[in-house]
Amino acid sequence: MEKDKFNHYLKTLSKAFNIPIAYGQFTGGITHFEPFDITTEENGLDYIVGKIKPVYNKFSEENVLYFVTSDLILMGVVFNRSTNEFVFVGPIASHTTTEKEVENYLKKVNLSEDTTYKLAKYMLNVKPLDQNSLIELLSNVNLILNDEIRPSHKIVAAYDSETLDRIAFAYNEYNIETIKQDKLDAEHAANYKLSLNYFILDGDIEGLADFLERTEDPLTVQNSYCGNVSELKVMAFSRIFTAETIALKSGIPSVDLEETQRYYLRKINSVSNEEDLKNLITNATIDFAKLVKNYLDNKTDNPTINRAVTYIKNNITVKLTADDIAKAIKANKRYLFTRFKKETGKTLIQFVNEEKIKKSCYYLQFTDKSLAEIANFLSFSSQSYFQAVFKSIVGQTPTDWRKNNRYFK
Repeated sequence: MEKDKFNHYLKTLSKAFNIPIAYGQFTGGITHFEPFDITTEENGLDYIVGKIKPVYNKFSEENVLYFVTSDLILMGVVFNRSTNEFVFVGPIASHTTTEKEVENYLKKVNLSEDTTYKLAKYMLNVKPLDQNSLIELLSNVNLILNDEIRPSHKIVAAYDSETLDRIAFAYNEYNIETIKQDKLDAEHAANYKLSLNYFILDGDIEGLADFLERTEDPLTVQNSYCGNVSELKVMAFSRIFTAETIALKSGIPSVDLEETQRYYLRKINSVSNEEDLKNLITNATIDFAKLVKNYLDNKTDNPTINRAVTYIKNNITVKLTADDIAKAIKANKRYLFTRFKKETGKTLIQFVNEEKIKKSCYYLQFTDKSLAEIANFLSFSSQSYFQAVFKSIVGQTPTDWRKNNRYFK
């Protein structure tokens, strides 16, 4: 996954589950930290990265680890050993962690005064995370970072020695039947992902809907949620990013997928039961396939027209004229103008206006931006012109459309 999309994924997880998350490389330091800024020194190779490196070396066969310290603080880390990337999750207070134990832990890790204050305040004021939820979260981060499904019982625990007597989190030796089941689970997961790729990249909406109805998601099979939807929310984040990543392979511009991604990531937090979350995952997957189908249906055999469409979508917030587009894609203006109408059935300006109105709908639905702000952001010459174009395309004024489609009532 692209770095900016992966960082967005981690940022969303941090906000949804109220947990600190750091992303970096052993060769470049911390490049992303949520939920607040840390110092330049702490971002560097000799600080947080230096403390993670010994764990990386000690557990040389593992990609996913979690920890419970003697102060009952939970943490976890996911490594990609081929790229030297890592994601560090935590520290997180457990349900039994006291304020004194948080204070003792932060003294030992020796962070800057500002970071210590922010982290203490954060850890003491957010809802604690249990061990099982942490393991599920790490499993899904691993799915994105390493493209690998790691069953919960396969995630290794690394404890401080003093903690062993205090925590009843021990692994059991699994018999041969469990090993056989693990193999079947891995085969099911591989076949499931292969099928998702086939249906989404082909834009086969009916086939995908039938497949999702008939086939249980392997991530759901692996977990027993027992009425607790927090683990399934992590899975929902993962599935949305997986579907988006597959859709991108079709060649569809990433901007065509962003609004669908944002819409479903917002909806995850408002869902409160397992069945609705599963339906959300299904709907999101199908919607990404619909976008691919629409892209494939409208894709022409003319590479010049395809370049023009991509350029327009990637630059939709700026003022676009036929001259600008022709110059940007190095095409003859007369040829582009004539051929575009023949291939798409629309003039360049009609297409540009339709794409701008599509973009405006997102801001009308999900933000509090005024009509003037949206018009200016999308480089319309005036608010009144934006309103006129909107009504001619949608059949409603922007204000009426917003009232009927507002996400936050």
